[in-house]
Amino acid sequence: MEATVLYTSFTLILIFLIFKQLSRKRRHNLPPSPAVALPILGHLHLLKQPLHRTFRHFSQIHGPIFSLQLGFRRVVVVSSPDLVEECFTKNDIVFSNRPRVLVDKYIGYDHTTMAGAPYGHQWRSLRRLGAQEVLSSARLNVFSKIREDEIRRVLQTLIGSNKFEKVKLRPKLFEIIFNMIMRMLAGKRYSGEDKESEEFREMVSEVFEHAQSSNPEDFLPFLLWIDYRGLKKKMADLGKKLDDFYENLLEEHRREKRINTMIGHLLSLQESEPEFYTDQIIKGFITYRLPPSPAVALPILGHLHLLKPPLHRNLHRLSQISGPIFSLKLGFRRVVVVSSPSLVEECFTKNDVVFANRPRILVDKHIGYNHSTMSGGRYGEHWIRLRRIAAQEVLSTTRINALLNIRQDEINRLLLSLHKTSSNQGFTKVQMRPKLSELTFNVMMRMIAGKRYFSEDDTESEQGKKYRNLIYQIFEHSQASNPQDFLPFLQWIDYGGYTKKLRDLAKEMDEFFQSLVDEHRLEKRNTMIGHLISLQQSQPELYSDQTTKGLIMVRF
Repeated sequence: MEATVLYTSFTLILIFLIFKQLSRKRRHNLPPSPAVALPILGHLHLLKQPLHRTFRHFSQIHGPIFSLQLGFRRVVVVSSPDLVEECFTKNDIVFSNRPRVLVDKYIGYDHTTMAGAPYGHQWRSLRRLGAQEVLSSARLNVFSKIREDEIRRVLQTLIGSNKFEKVKLRPKLFEIIFNMIMRMLAGKRYSGEDKESEEFREMVSEVFEHAQSSNPEDFLPFLLWIDYRGLKKKMADLGKKLDDFYENLLEEHRREKRINTMIGHLLSLQESEPEFYTDQIIKGFITYRLPPSPAVALPILGHLHLLKPPLHRNLHRLSQISGPIFSLKLGFRRVVVVSSPSLVEECFTKNDVVFANRPRILVDKHIGYNHSTMSGGRYGEHWIRLRRIAAQEVLSTTRINALLNIRQDEINRLLLSLHKTSSNQGFTKVQMRPKLSELTFNVMMRMIAGKRYFSEDDTESEQGKKYRNLIYQIFEHSQASNPQDFLPFLQWIDYGGYTKKLRDLAKEMDEFFQSLVDEHRLEKRNTMIGHLISLQQSQPELYSDQTTKGLIMVRF
């Protein structure tokens, strides 16, 4: 009874929060929608069978491009050939990602197959593997006899009947395609009446059934929390059965040393490059199963309730239970914790590109110019360009050496301050933390802007005190973990007024940085900002004010 009341109360609160969020004015620059989206459902109630005719009806009213809100997913429907060409030829990389659906999570090795992986280094490696090793012209020509044999078998079954009668071609065509693929992959036909063939055909039929259908849980994620149809369990069981079957195929090929199949070819490549052609890659074209978790994740909270301060000791205790690599669900975010030096090296040297992205958090959104700085941007062309600017123009050896006198002067000031203290008071305790903080901030500000803003004596200006406080606030928010980053629905009500604080801080910070840029336009100075502004004159689209301000922010 208490559990029923708890779930009912939670559902009502969730519906209220969703309604509040959906009722806000949207600022997305999206195509028109056929109607106002309902809370939770969106436009799902408008979709009628057959679906292609429903879309055609919408396009006649709203034009060749329109948007739909299907539960929690935004969908854009395009029906114009010109617009389709614009999307999938000129802007194909923008649309290359796939939505994250349950089928790809449980059957597609947690979104790591070529059909369900996000566009990036992994997907490109997978595509290269598919194009060069599995589906190349040379490999397909080797299997031409298999295709000829399967076509001959089907023709013989059709000719074998002496009387004219209707034939259902659909199962015949399915059988020919299915047997071609399996013989090319594993060297076996699975169309017989034996138990193994029947079980495998049944698994494949289940996979097709789940892959071709739309599941309500993909559009309304809160249905997963209760798993009201038992879909998660069905898919998890099906994924395990498929994985066991694939594992048996690999073991057979190892025992029998088959090399005239795709699996055999990949296993032969595994001998020379075992770290790349792993069993997981062969089974799913790049398999990345999540490590074990220390406990079952709670609805909404995940494993947040397990985290106790001090955090490093808490994670050490969990690693002793679950091993040197384990996963946590922190609210709506998945986190993998690695405590083994060899695994850390594996992650950040051999697979550094895979881990190059940063989580999208509120600090980077508001203070980091909407995730466009080097510390909070997504790995891609923009991030690579920023890193090149930083390495060649801001932090190059030449630039650092040119500003050597600044560092020497600030160190001299620190030593003079310590000498003055000891001369006046004799041997005394000195709090070095504010001294070192002052040294670091002044070195950075003089290299960036040519000014000293930080001093502990009474001669510090009001402007210096103001910007010292500003920098401390940036550090405070950047170093802390915020509940809204892990539980996004708290952003809808701005729990604790955190979003408003960040917006105000971002506005104040941007005004400060812009004033520095404007000062340098009026007075040419030998500083980082001055150097970037000089480069802006020749390449204004690359060295924009926002790029300059983002690099200033990263230096803090």
